[in-house]
Amino acid sequence: MEYMSGGDLMELTERVAPFEEDFLRFYAAEILYGMQYLHIKGIVHRDIKPESILLDSAGNIKIADFGLAALKVFGSTRITGRVGSLIFIAAEVCADIPYNAVADYFSFGVLLYLMATAQYPFLSRDGDAAATVDAICYSKVRFPRSMSRELQDFISRVALVSHPVSDKP
Repeated sequence: MEYMSGGDLMELTERVAPFEEDFLRFYAAEILYGMQYLHIKGIVHRDIKPESILLDSAGNIKIADFGLAALKVFGSTRITGRVGSLIFIAAEVCADIPYNAVADYFSFGVLLYLMATAQYPFLSRDGDAAATVDAICYSKVRFPRSMSRELQDFISRVALVSHPVSDKP
């Protein structure tokens, strides 16, 4: 892969977030397009996060870091494995329920939320891993009032499509 002189999306997020919606829309479209390409090829990335999104000098993205990717995941094929960065993994992954590309869309939603608010939607206040898993599995995302209804709808319908575990133990 060529050198990506723009750094990664985490560096940009730390400098710019919360992003203006037009700026966010540009990156959302590029990331979504890249993920859809991977999914058509049967690749589930399983670790979509800002550090895995590299930027070139013009600000265009490349998805990188395929160390946790699952291959040949087509149609109704499901995979398992509790892998990925905790604050970005879907409820199915946390609960070890078979999943497919939905896990990447959930991570994409967390990423968009982070870019839009400069906060993580499910991270526990004290950083406790078990509390974060509970929040991912059993909580609904809360959107700030300042976020447009369109962006809330996009994040909740298109991106945060994970299915919370039905009953808390």
